Amino acid sequence: MSCDGSTAKRLKLEEINRIANNGEIIPISRFEYYGTGLPERNSKDFDHWGYFNSGVNISFFPVTDIVGNLLNVDRSASFYNTIASSLKKVYFNTGGHKEFIYELNDGYYTSGQQTRYMKVGGLRIKTIKEYENKFSTPLIINYRYEKEENGVVMSSGEVFNPKTEYYMFMGNILDDGTPKGAGYIYSSSYENLFDVMGAPVGYTNIIEECSSGGETHYSYISYSEINDIEPEQYNVVDQYCIDLETNLIKQGI
Repeated sequence: MSCDGSTAKRLKLEEINRIANNGEIIPISRFEYYGTGLPERNSKDFDHWGYFNSGVNISFFPVTDIVGNLLNVDRSASFYNTIASSLKKVYFNTGGHKEFIYELNDGYYTSGQQTRYMKVGGLRIKTIKEYENKFSTPLIINYRYEKEENGVVMSSGEVFNPKTEYYMFMGNILDDGTPKGAGYIYSSSYENLFDVMGAPVGYTNIIEECSSGGETHYSYISYSEINDIEPEQYNVVDQYCIDLETNLIKQGI
């Protein structure tokens, strides 16, 4: 399901069969996946949320400027790479099949008086096409993750936490402005980016639109209305500790 190499292998479900009492194998369904290959499991190429993103990163540990911008790694979400080896089609023994089309998550985050829009890691269903057989016209179901506010149509996504922080200073700042203490560099954001169910974004309104006519609207409670508890979080790689006096790097805290 990915490139060559001992650290590049993943399992995937290829088909489901039923075995009759007489030993006959009866096909139930088989599965097809998007062709983009996954990187090795120890790849440095992942976005803020842990999804495969680029193929150009040379380090697990970002270098940041004074305001926290990443200088040597790309942690942005990439649709082309995030969709790698995701489920594309399910074929049924009746001759029909379903096809799944995705798009990246998106949403807004409000802090105080400021609201900003952002693309978020991970996929959501955009369209499902259902075929009774290979010659039939598909039933198409489109999903729109949007709401209307003051006459403006916008994403209904509410980002759980946009704070992607990779550097933490622990110590004191001397009177002359010199930092005295240690800085910690993390391979993944030490800020928790996921809700208690493991999702980076929640949608308050989803519209299901069917090609046969009609729509179904689903409404949900947002993070801002009811806050989640903080789930556990694990880093991809342990953090490094940097002694600011000696500039020596030590792994771990």
